[in-house]
Amino acid sequence: MYTIYDYIKYYGEIKIDEIKWNVQDNLICSLLSYLPFESFNKKYDLLDFYNYIDQNKEKALQSKTSQKSFDLLKKLLELPRYKDLYITNSEYILNTETQFGATTYSIQKNIIVSFRGSDDSMISWIENLKIAYTYPTITQEHAIDYLNKIKGNNIFVNGHSKGGNLAIVSAMECKNTIYNKIKRIDNFDGPGLRKEEYLSKRYKKILPKLHNYLPSDSFVGSLLYNDNYTYIKSNGMGIKVHYPYSWILFGEEFIKQKASSFSTKLHDITTNGFSKINQNDLQKTFDAIINYLVDNKKAKLNIKEIYNIILNIKDIDKNTKDYFIKILTILGNELVSSKKEK
Repeated sequence: MYTIYDYIKYYGEIKIDEIKWNVQDNLICSLLSYLPFESFNKKYDLLDFYNYIDQNKEKALQSKTSQKSFDLLKKLLELPRYKDLYITNSEYILNTETQFGATTYSIQKNIIVSFRGSDDSMISWIENLKIAYTYPTITQEHAIDYLNKIKGNNIFVNGHSKGGNLAIVSAMECKNTIYNKIKRIDNFDGPGLRKEEYLSKRYKKILPKLHNYLPSDSFVGSLLYNDNYTYIKSNGMGIKVHYPYSWILFGEEFIKQKASSFSTKLHDITTNGFSKINQNDLQKTFDAIINYLVDNKKAKLNIKEIYNIILNIKDIDKNTKDYFIKILTILGNELVSSKKEK
């Protein structure tokens, strides 16, 4: 079973003149986007960028995600395929309102825009929840502004997790002069959209360029409304399937696999299920979870904590409570199942 590391090993010796820039190369850029920890507008080649990160490792590599990205960057050094890959811009914002990150790369005539996924900050998880009932979020607005400033003719837009959602939204909302230059949009296990945006002409417009890649047991990319799914095989279990290092590929293509019953249920309950409950109660429930995060200064919640929050929310009907309990039950059963298999 081959992974992105095997792709680098075998394709790293092949220049893009021989095999064109493809989805695996876009995935690599989306993973590297977890590295920059501050904004810059300067052109780095891979070695210079590696040294830049290496000199600030204590600040830059504070999570397992960024450490893996740094290891990935190290593997790219001196490979012919990535010899002319440059990092030309990065923007990172972290404050009480938003967590946003984006990086721009160039190689030959191609421009790659990669949006960063969530980090461990509390505001990042708050905005993840807001995607379900708010549009656009502050982070989505930053993504739109960022893409609108990109220069170049062959633009590839992508991102992992929340970054995948930002790739979709920024492409939907960017200026036509930018959109016409976009060659493809890759969403790597990022959540979809609310029903209102899903039914819009802006979303329908991007479908010919949009590719959504989800592990068959996806619990992030299966959320909310979207189309053009490609479910793929992963050698991970539980939460680990979300991380692309576990995804199975052969050559330039991912190995396809049917969506699991877990992913199918989760998708249905966050689409059809959402439409059956009162939207004011929906927002009130999410707001209660967010207020708990803020009041208790938590970056994340476990299922038991969310369950108790929902049980104690006042002034929402029984159907709404039952709906959220159903989601938690599906998630809880999947986590228990994956632990048993392990």
